[in-house]
Amino acid sequence: MKYLLFIIIIFILWLTAPMWQAEHRIDKSIVLTEEEKISQEDTKQPHISKEELIQKEKERKFTEKFGRKPQVDHDSDTPYVVKSYWKKIFKYPESIIPMSCTPLKMSSKGWQTVCNYKTMENKRSYELQQDTYYINQGIVTQR
Repeated sequence: MKYLLFIIIIFILWLTAPMWQAEHRIDKSIVLTEEEKISQEDTKQPHISKEELIQKEKERKFTEKFGRKPQVDHDSDTPYVVKSYWKKIFKYPESIIPMSCTPLKMSSKGWQTVCNYKTMENKRSYELQQDTYYINQGIVTQR
């Protein structure tokens, strides 16, 4: 009976061994040479070309000078600052229907966009208008 109990305990330990036994693996990062470590780090980070670095620096300087890129309303791609500008300058701002705006791009005067919209200034009919706007530190100017 003792031997049977001993065999059952050994069998249970053998079945459950993967759950409680530690795996003995060699940590490859300890064994790697310095050159292999450097090559592994290079594969983790994509190489950035010189032109991309120049472009990122240009974008950073532009953002410092003119502010971050304004958020846009995704229905018409109209920047929110342009919509608030319309509320200030038009006699009937509630009648403005934004049609579309070009994507914001960098220019010498700030973030530039061209917007098409309909407005009812004479209370008779809608007029289609197209204007170019420049956004500098959240301030909108019209060309």
